Amino acid sequence: MTDKILVVDDNDLDQQIFRDLLESAGYFVDTVNSGEEALKTLKERLDDYKLVILDMFMPGMSGQETLRHIRKLKRELKVMIVSAYLTDITNKVMLGLGARHCLKKPVDRDVLLGAVSDLTEEKSEVNQEASL
Repeated sequence: MTDKILVVDDNDLDQQIFRDLLESAGYFVDTVNSGEEALKTLKERLDDYKLVILDMFMPGMSGQETLRHIRKLKRELKVMIVSAYLTDITNKVMLGLGARHCLKKPVDRDVLLGAVSDLTEEKSEVNQEASL
């Protein structure tokens, strides 16, 4: 089964860039424009996703608030922050809330795909260990 990723970003161009990049690497990708849409999608299909790629600053619910809600829905769901406005402080806050990676836009293709691969493979390894 191919891993499914939810991209949460209010910028349509960024959504399309992430979709094209990730789909070319073999992932299935859904995109939403806001934290509110992300939570609605996750509540409906929580077990479908291996990873959420989340922007920090969006109208309405922020990435930080969205991450807190995701943690309440499914604590073990992997979340990667990708934002143009990351600082050392926001990195520490988001990692402290449970994000697994924080990458600054524009992100290098190989860096993004490497981080995504690390997170999706890590989840698969945990599932394989649990089935032994």
